Amino acid sequence: MSSIQIRYHRKDSAASAAIDKILTPEALKFLEALHKTFEPTRKSLLGQREERQRRWDSGVEKLSFLKETETVRQQPSYRRLESDH
Repeated sequence: MSSIQIRYHRKDSAASAAIDKILTPEALKFLEALHKTFEPTRKSLLGQREERQRRWDSGVEKLSFLKETETVRQQPSYRRLESDH
């Protein structure tokens, strides 16, 4: 038996039947394996992203573009919105 618990936002009989048909025990085991494999990486990446956002917000680090995409930005068809920042 899988240890994944599914929480429904809205539970009606038609939705429950469809969800139970799609999320078979095998599918739940697969989702559980994915979660166990990737959750630590996902949390780490989110933490890094939050830290980087704090640095941008505080002005410690400026948002920049990759050098590899410079040729794209130099094309006449490239447009960007003006920013107050």
